[in-house]
Amino acid sequence: MKDLDEAKEKAVALQKKVEELEGIKKKSEALQKKVKELEEDKKKADELSIKIKGLEEEKIKAEALQAKVKELEGEKKKAEKLQKKVKELEETKKTAQELQLKVKDLEDTKEKAKELQLKIKELEDAKVRADELKYKIETLEEDKRKAEKLKVRVKELEEEKKKAEAQQARLKALEEEKKTAEALQARVITLEEEKKKAQGLETRIAGLEEEKIKTEELRKKIKELEDEKKKTETLQGKIQEMQWREKHLFNSSYVLNKLGIREVLWRSGNSQADLINEKMLYEEAKKLNITPDMNEHKGIIEKYKFDGDQADFLYRYMIIFAFINTKLTDLPTEDVIEQLMVQYDEENKYTKIVLASELQSQAKSGMSFEEIYNLYPDMVTFEIVKFEDLGKNIQEKVRQIPVGGIGVIWSEEGYRILKPTSRKLSLKPFQELQPVAKEKIKGYINDLISEIGREAK
Repeated sequence: MKDLDEAKEKAVALQKKVEELEGIKKKSEALQKKVKELEEDKKKADELSIKIKGLEEEKIKAEALQAKVKELEGEKKKAEKLQKKVKELEETKKTAQELQLKVKDLEDTKEKAKELQLKIKELEDAKVRADELKYKIETLEEDKRKAEKLKVRVKELEEEKKKAEAQQARLKALEEEKKTAEALQARVITLEEEKKKAQGLETRIAGLEEEKIKTEELRKKIKELEDEKKKTETLQGKIQEMQWREKHLFNSSYVLNKLGIREVLWRSGNSQADLINEKMLYEEAKKLNITPDMNEHKGIIEKYKFDGDQADFLYRYMIIFAFINTKLTDLPTEDVIEQLMVQYDEENKYTKIVLASELQSQAKSGMSFEEIYNLYPDMVTFEIVKFEDLGKNIQEKVRQIPVGGIGVIWSEEGYRILKPTSRKLSLKPFQELQPVAKEKIKGYINDLISEIGREAK
């Protein structure tokens, strides 16, 4: 209960302070109203300044006429009177300047009043922050004292305004005296016109100088913006290239996985270098107008339902293979031994021995060893080797087989059907290569990439 009573007392005290703040706010609004009235007085003072400026021009004209007044002895007395009035005009001008300074002080006072209003608003928003309110109330009280001083200052300015009105009455009297000098003004019309022309020319020159400075600043800013634009375009280009690489690698991995391709012959594992090499091979293929089998391309897309980007990678992949295959035709033929190997154990020995007759019959009928292997992939192994890679006992038997003929070599573990032949390396996009042929083609592709890179430099 004691805490509750203390909180209640604090709330009452806080409410009282808030009410005091609202009273100060009302006083501030009244002060703002007075400031607005003083702004209207300022406008009147500005009009007075314009009139004073006109009288200053009259003073300049009178000074220009002094030289000629000396020649006009009959008008000397009138000129002396005019000089006296001009002196009075200068005093009036000084008084007007002082009034302008006071008006400027009034504008500063107005800005301070606005700042005071902002502080009052901050204090209103701080009603819920009782700990901070005390400090702000003290600040507000200080501002309140300043506001009271400002009120005194405003009152002084109002007195100055009355004096300005008295000066305006005095200026009106001088206007009457001005009529007396109109006779002399007629004599200096020509000089005034020349002066106006000179002033107009000076104003024009000053305007052109300002335009020149602005133009130079604008050119500097344009150059800075162009430099920023170039940096932005370079950065955007790098970002787009990175995005393309990521997208390309994803689509290539997806397509190769779908097609069951575990290795791409021109790739080394360095993704950046692989993309550069792939781009070089693709560009060289385009130069030669090489295209893939579009029916095969379309069939694969429909089968695996590839999207546009995936179809584009497949197209590039098949073009590169067609390009490499074209280059492979430039290589000389080589003598190799194709062999179908069958190994057996006690469980499947009879079946595989019977298969030997079928394999020989198919080989002699003209079927390629690769086609035969595709018929029995689980029972037969297919290899292409060089003669010198065979064992010596097998080499002796191979020498007895005529070129294009078929031979069979039996052992306790199985048998192998051999065919000596000559061939050129060839490449198809989705063909699984024999290890020897694969390594040879990979070496040729690396040499081809190096050669293209050297030519590009």
